[in-house]
Amino acid sequence: MNSELTLYDYWRIINRRKWTALLIFAVTMSSTLFYTRMQPTVYSSHALIKIKPPASYYSMPGAEVQGFDQWSEVSTELKVIPSSEISERAAVKLGFPPGSKAAAAIAGSYKADALQDSNLISIASFDGNPAHAADVAAAVIDAYRDFDLEQKSRQARKTLEDISDRKNEVEENLRSFERRKQNFLENNPNTGLGAVLANQLSDLEAKKKDL
Repeated sequence: MNSELTLYDYWRIINRRKWTALLIFAVTMSSTLFYTRMQPTVYSSHALIKIKPPASYYSMPGAEVQGFDQWSEVSTELKVIPSSEISERAAVKLGFPPGSKAAAAIAGSYKADALQDSNLISIASFDGNPAHAADVAAAVIDAYRDFDLEQKSRQARKTLEDISDRKNEVEENLRSFERRKQNFLENNPNTGLGAVLANQLSDLEAKKKDL
């Protein structure tokens, strides 16, 4: 006896169970549609941040040699933007008191992603209210801008203090060499060692000019 099923046999089996199959299909589609309709609508708002060195960076001595590590800077800022520091500042800009539940909710309502092969960071905020989503994105941008400006200003002040200290040190060395040169020439008028001290003095003057 041949036990192989033919196409006709398959058709008879499907035809016998067509109402069961249609019922399962209808229930599945209805459940999916119902679940989809029950989900709240979420709107998103997007903004871009461009990471670049300060305008004064390339005018600083050695900047061309050291270079600006764009990818490292982008990676660092990707950690800064979603931080509690920025989210708290953004919440305050939106009118929420620091440390409140609303302020904590801001932290989970946006994310930062790097755009491939660029120095751009995308800020995306999500909310059931499109206007609030846009407000959050704008507040995060403002909070990050203020924070970044504070950090750069602090670093600039530190750099100026270091340069000032170095300048004072060079000036003191110049005065010391000038005194030594003068004393040496007065005590040893017929030697050629004064030229050596003069060269050292010239080097220090060049360093002072660079600073």
